[in-house]
Amino acid sequence: MKTLLTIALALLCSIATQAAPNLLVEQGDRVRAIGKTLPGVPSDWHFMIVNEQTWQDIVRTKRSWSNLGNSAASNLTAHLTFVREGYALRATDSDLRQILAHEMGHHLCGCQDENKANFYRDKILRGEIQ
Repeated sequence: MKTLLTIALALLCSIATQAAPNLLVEQGDRVRAIGKTLPGVPSDWHFMIVNEQTWQDIVRTKRSWSNLGNSAASNLTAHLTFVREGYALRATDSDLRQILAHEMGHHLCGCQDENKANFYRDKILRGEIQ
């Protein structure tokens, strides 16, 4: 819990980002809106955009998380998905749906296996998961 609090505080303190603050807020709203429309997302799941420094901190300190990629990572226990700011700024809505569905795939399989996460991602995107 202390680790989660530390990361949350780091996120709140990381307003000095590469993008203009208003753009970051818009992108965060966009990511959350897309994420919440995916089937299988628990009501208490959160999606957050993190700046590059925070992303690097996550990568450096959270190697044990199941799915540290280049665009998004999730803490399955905390029901929290972090989306890398640089990715969110250039991603299409379709790209974001794909990556967030993949992250939910990890949640649904409860595992670190990328192939299983992709299996569930595909089921989510085909509407086979409620």
